[in-house]
Amino acid sequence: AVAVFEAVSEGRSAAGTVAVLATSAAAGIVCGGVAAVGQALMLRRHLAPDGLHGPLTLAAVVGTYVLANEVSAEAGLFAVTVLGVVLANQQLAPVAHIASFGEDVGVLLLGGLFVTLGATVDLGDLRRVLLPSLGLLAVLLVVRWAAVWLATLRSGLSGRERAYLSLIAPRGIVAASVAALFGARLEADGVAGGEVLAPAAFVVVVGSVAFVSLVARPASRRLRVAEAEPRGILLAGDASWLVDAAAVLADHEVPVMVVHLDDDGERTAARGVLTYQGAVEDDDLADAIGGLGIAKAVVATDTEGADSFLVERLSDILGRRHVYRVERSHRAGRATRSRAWGRRAFPAVTLGARRDGGSDGDGAIDPDDPLLRWEIATFDDGTAPAEAVPLFRLRGERAPAVAHDGAPEADGHGAQIVALPRPAGAGYPVRPGAS
Repeated sequence: AVAVFEAVSEGRSAAGTVAVLATSAAAGIVCGGVAAVGQALMLRRHLAPDGLHGPLTLAAVVGTYVLANEVSAEAGLFAVTVLGVVLANQQLAPVAHIASFGEDVGVLLLGGLFVTLGATVDLGDLRRVLLPSLGLLAVLLVVRWAAVWLATLRSGLSGRERAYLSLIAPRGIVAASVAALFGARLEADGVAGGEVLAPAAFVVVVGSVAFVSLVARPASRRLRVAEAEPRGILLAGDASWLVDAAAVLADHEVPVMVVHLDDDGERTAARGVLTYQGAVEDDDLADAIGGLGIAKAVVATDTEGADSFLVERLSDILGRRHVYRVERSHRAGRATRSRAWGRRAFPAVTLGARRDGGSDGDGAIDPDDPLLRWEIATFDDGTAPAEAVPLFRLRGERAPAVAHDGAPEADGHGAQIVALPRPAGAGYPVRPGAS
């Protein structure tokens, strides 16, 4: 795009355009490569605090772009592309945390880009180029389909996967980012048609996004490439009641996995439930969660430190919305501002609850009390005894709902509830609503 723009605006020959393109590419490779190596060495030698890795990388991107443009006109885009490719594939230092920062910045910049592009479009020009631009969009959809199809030859993808990838091909983000700039410069140089470049690009981008939004889901189902919605449950802890709950979930064909920290997992395996006993910080945990289709996690270990670590680790994988932890008595009622605390699961359950129903336990029960014998059972909706403590609500092909603060414990109709009945005479105060 840059080469064509330079050729049109400055009247260069084809040979001159190729020479400029080669010079820009060489400058971009050198500047981007040097910047990537320097950034990797800085990370490897810990020359900056972890909290500044993202901002420093952003500064390196901006600096590399400016420097490359000073070396050769329009080499900046090439340079920052090389910077990203080299940094992502180097082995000197981990950059996953920077990639997540880049995703957040990308969302912000893309949102601003489309707002800015839309603000530069004149409605009169838009009406004038609407039909020709729609025709151009139709041509581009065919060209993109063919380009992606050819680019994925011998890629190992199936025919259905290649066809689907062709439908959701790139939608012109780069074109949109430079359309307004190129149009303004062409118009300033007196090149005919420069004023309609931004409206035409706007129609093409919006049309491409609308097309993909409409066909993506139906096409994925028709081509049978859509992944099933995750519906599994991960339970983290060594308590026997967690193993029992996992077994009941598995009996209802819910994918379930138990993460043990100290237990050898033999009892869990004997119940036919999958266990994970590897290092929680390894990527193997994320692979296991993705492979099994885990949607939610409940943490209830023996120590608060282990709870906090697991909640934070699982939040990185599943998102904080889908990670719960069982409350502990000394923390009950405290505002959950810490990211590591997670959402409270099973409001009627508190680890270490006091039998007198004091302020620590708040009338809740402790499933780890050695004097109690818990039975995990399943009841149809509305048939559970009054003393039952809801844990999960089964919802057919959807992920089970976790009973938690702020949500009805038995929401919905016809759903089954995995319940934890209280044995009579346990010495705990009756839960509100129980007889």
